[in-house]
Amino acid sequence: MRFAKGIKVRLWRVGFHHLHPSCLSFPGTAQPRTSLYLGSRSWLTINMLQTGCYAHPVTTVIPEKGFDFGWLAPRLYEPIYDEYTSRPTRPIVDGEAQFEDFGIDNDPAGIEVKGFWTGYDVRNAAYQSVFAGGAGQHLWQS
Repeated sequence: MRFAKGIKVRLWRVGFHHLHPSCLSFPGTAQPRTSLYLGSRSWLTINMLQTGCYAHPVTTVIPEKGFDFGWLAPRLYEPIYDEYTSRPTRPIVDGEAQFEDFGIDNDPAGIEVKGFWTGYDVRNAAYQSVFAGGAGQHLWQS
């Protein structure tokens, strides 16, 4: 409990008001889901994950950054549902999905081929989140 309070105090001091997991994980670690890392903590009242902006994480970011897992943004209902069915039951929020006009795979070199996430993609992500059991989604505006 003291550890969580320390993180909260520090984040507020530097201007961050929330903390959420990544959409990628390193070899030997669990999938980046709050319930898998902090699920037994009594102070945790909500589960959160970041489905991210990677349509092709295996070929885009994993090899060059040393990760061995990444969520597939077009199938974000899968991790949302996994969190929704985790125990104990808590509300689940996607802290970061696709952003409109943001490059698919966050890959500037491949932008000509892959393009950008559209308003349709962002709405689709919100629908997937809610229909898979999510309580909400953080939407980013530039």
